[in-house]
Amino acid sequence: MAGQSAMLAGFCYGGLNIAASDDKKFGGLLSFSYLSITTAAMGFGLLTIVVAALCSMLGPGLALRGKDGAQSMHQAVETMKSESTQCFYFFVSQLLFFHISSFLLMWVLYTPQVAFVVNIVLLVFLLVFIINGIDIFNKLYVNEQEAVSGKFQDFSKFQNMNDLDNQYMYPGQGASGSEMGGASVNRGIDGESAHR
Repeated sequence: MAGQSAMLAGFCYGGLNIAASDDKKFGGLLSFSYLSITTAAMGFGLLTIVVAALCSMLGPGLALRGKDGAQSMHQAVETMKSESTQCFYFFVSQLLFFHISSFLLMWVLYTPQVAFVVNIVLLVFLLVFIINGIDIFNKLYVNEQEAVSGKFQDFSKFQNMNDLDNQYMYPGQGASGSEMGGASVNRGIDGESAHR
């Protein structure tokens, strides 16, 4: 999603460059509307890129190296799930504003006759885009009532265990964890000492 948003944001930036290179045609309410909508499309694209990039960079790190173990995994999954929904709305908003920007650009650059014909073509593709998008969304979307959480329910009693490796290396820093985890490590250390 970030790649497609970056491509569309580049198109929007190119549209702003067109306005900067031709000051004579860009004036009045129509041009102001075009520039505003194009900037909004680029802004939604940048939001999509930032959210997707941060989730892809920080989410796996929290899941694999979080200090709370399984709770960190659950937190990473839930956060990425909620942010993915927000990122999807940003991406759809960018697509919508990009199409509206394309409509307005035709009226700014060309004669009304040419702009009308081109807008008809763009409108046809916009309708096809909306119909296909809704159809695919309805076929693949999983709502919250039918979704599977992915949590290991049978291991819920072990989620608050201490980091065993950390306690083995630094025994004095493991007092804040659960007693079960600490007891397991202490028994392991005592058994190793007795064996020696």
